[in-house]
Amino acid sequence: PNRRRICIDGGANVGQTSIGFSPYFRQIISFEPNPHVFECIQANLDKYEVKNVTAHMVGLGSKSETRSFKYHQNSSGVSRFEAAEEVEKAYRVDPRFEIVRVPNLEIKTLDSYKLLEIDLIKLDVEGYELLTIMGAKDTIIHNRPTIVLEIAKNRAEMKNQIYRAMRNMGYVLMHQRRQDLFFVHEERVPEVMDKMLAANPN
Repeated sequence: PNRRRICIDGGANVGQTSIGFSPYFRQIISFEPNPHVFECIQANLDKYEVKNVTAHMVGLGSKSETRSFKYHQNSSGVSRFEAAEEVEKAYRVDPRFEIVRVPNLEIKTLDSYKLLEIDLIKLDVEGYELLTIMGAKDTIIHNRPTIVLEIAKNRAEMKNQIYRAMRNMGYVLMHQRRQDLFFVHEERVPEVMDKMLAANPN
């Protein structure tokens, strides 16, 4: 509430969430490493005449590196960086999806961008959520943004690790909607509660 300066869209896919956020923030900074769908972001921004989105063809993680990427042609939203044990193996998340392996895609930490005035971080990075948080620790501590993460049901251990990491930075889980978790810094909880009650008095 009343804090809509910059939004980070981690895992922007073809830009649908960046475009959806654009009326509500001064600037959207999007990150999407997959070159097959990244080109769609600019096309969609042009189509919908969105001027306040800056897109980077970079993945977010805990360190600067390059990794192999699994692009699911039938469902780009579940494409993701390969885990170490998957490299050189014919691993599939879902046998219905055709996979194209894209080598050497760039990963950076969010901290390396030294961004200020961040009010929201949205992460839909298919298993890289914890690594992205680790690489964004300074940004999170300095800006105290609301953080929204999508975590698949089959990643219970990662969810527990994320809870611990967020708690160590002073965050509490305010809301869960299906697989989306909404974290708010503890100092902002009263403000958020007041705004929610004012918006929904019944």
